[in-house]
Amino acid sequence: MNCVIGLSELLRDMDPTPAQQQYLEMIHQSGNSLLDLINDILDLSKIEAGQLELDPTATNLHLLVEEISGLIAFSAQTRGLEVVCRLAPGVPENSIFDAGRLRQVLTNLLNNATKFTANGHIYINVEPVGEKDGKTLLRFQITDTGIGITPNQLAKIFDKFTQADASTTRRFGG
Repeated sequence: MNCVIGLSELLRDMDPTPAQQQYLEMIHQSGNSLLDLINDILDLSKIEAGQLELDPTATNLHLLVEEISGLIAFSAQTRGLEVVCRLAPGVPENSIFDAGRLRQVLTNLLNNATKFTANGHIYINVEPVGEKDGKTLLRFQITDTGIGITPNQLAKIFDKFTQADASTTRRFGG
């Protein structure tokens, strides 16, 4: 992955056309996403051991959410899906949080929404829901027009290495 990311960075410096620049940016961002996925797998062992630590840093929340939704929108649009992203009034532009972990969670949720939605849309909503200790509390909500999940299946999805419906694994992958 480091090679793919590195080569995409080198190619971006070679005066590509605007279309090529866009494709290189997608390759670069997708490579970073795959590298994050590999790191996600490694994080599971940290979670199991109670050793996962957050890394809060000052980050532009609006740009982060727009970047993630943009990446998902590209793949979703190839399947005829619409992706709508809403940052409600009151959502701070800059904030202190673990950008890597937020990216990880949102990307996983949006990838699943895309995977299990055959037609319609995926809606990303970020809104303030209150304050605590002078800090804005936010809700991140992903809604889609996909196949959904029954209450019976919902109880299963938090068990390790368990899926709500094994047939969906074969049909949708993952």
